[in-house]
Amino acid sequence: MKQTGALERPPLPTQHLNPHLKHFDPAKPPQVKFQEIVRDGESTIVARLKIQTPSGHAFVLRRLDTGAISLTTMFRAAFPTATDDHEKAESNWIRATYDLTGTNKGGRSRFAGTWVTPDIALQLADSYRLGTVLPILAKAVPEPGVVYRRSTRAQQPTPEQSPAAAKEPGPAPAKKRREASPATPKIAPATPVAVEPVVPTPPPSTTRQTATPPPRRSTRHKSPAPPPAAPLPVRTPRSTRSRKVATPEPESVPEEAEAEPVAQAMAQDIMDEDIREQKALIARLKQERARRAAQEEGEEAEGEEEEEEEAHEVSPAKPASKRPREDEVLKFDFKEPTQEIGERAIATNRRVSLHMTPQRKSAAWGALAFAFALGAVNLYPTVQSYLSI
Repeated sequence: MKQTGALERPPLPTQHLNPHLKHFDPAKPPQVKFQEIVRDGESTIVARLKIQTPSGHAFVLRRLDTGAISLTTMFRAAFPTATDDHEKAESNWIRATYDLTGTNKGGRSRFAGTWVTPDIALQLADSYRLGTVLPILAKAVPEPGVVYRRSTRAQQPTPEQSPAAAKEPGPAPAKKRREASPATPKIAPATPVAVEPVVPTPPPSTTRQTATPPPRRSTRHKSPAPPPAAPLPVRTPRSTRSRKVATPEPESVPEEAEAEPVAQAMAQDIMDEDIREQKALIARLKQERARRAAQEEGEEAEGEEEEEEEAHEVSPAKPASKRPREDEVLKFDFKEPTQEIGERAIATNRRVSLHMTPQRKSAAWGALAFAFALGAVNLYPTVQSYLSI
């Protein structure tokens, strides 16, 4: 219900809007899943709706005991890259504008974040671009008689006493040492002050030893008397300081810190479920690949069988012949030609087979004879000179 005198709503970070919400297909709505969270014997069933984001996915939560929907998860699913300041400003405006009484329980059943009624969530859904998705979560009802998976980490005790127990022994010894340390320096300077005047006085007063020592001894006994009074007031602040450390410990536990194990448990369960879905997807892809490979092998085998059948098919003009056995000896079967074969043409060199006329042949032989005679004439003198030697 809207309150009077509400603050002005801060602008939404539309620049950080989830781009996947624009391409949402109403024909394929996301599935709502349920989960049971148990904390200290108190069971709470939570419904969650998966929304795709650029970095992965986000979940919008709804607790079925109060019917409230988490505004924090709605904001993070709609604006996944927005800053914490934007989220705090929107949450503060929602708390100041609407009445959120009874949406989130207290104690161990309290969850972190801001929770609103389904009516308020549906009013804000259009501004978050969740108008087509959020009604599915608001109307989701678990099936009767179904036992949902429980969160194991939510049953672990919250670490409230462990930090308190660790803080108590730490400051106590440190304070005792600090309080005891200033008491010792007060006594130390008192003793040398009493000893320093005694050293110069005895040499000149040798004859007056009977009169002088009594007053000096009396002063010496009076000087150490105040030190025991000094540590007495020091002990009183010890009890006061120790009480101050012990009092704020039980009051310093915020309510949102108690709900952190629930959020951690839900995040772990969501992660485990995503891993199982991915493994199932991988197994399904492997089965499809194996089925396709088997189908391709079957098609290839059928093709080979068809080729063999086509090769063995016999035409009607020719009679069927038996297939020769593999153990028969192979022999050459030469068949003589029945027709007469003429003389084969012998191929010779192209330059030798030139057709020359008789005139060319005679000229060639004449040139050859002239060259031989010229060579003999030139060679004869040299041969004769060698013979004469």
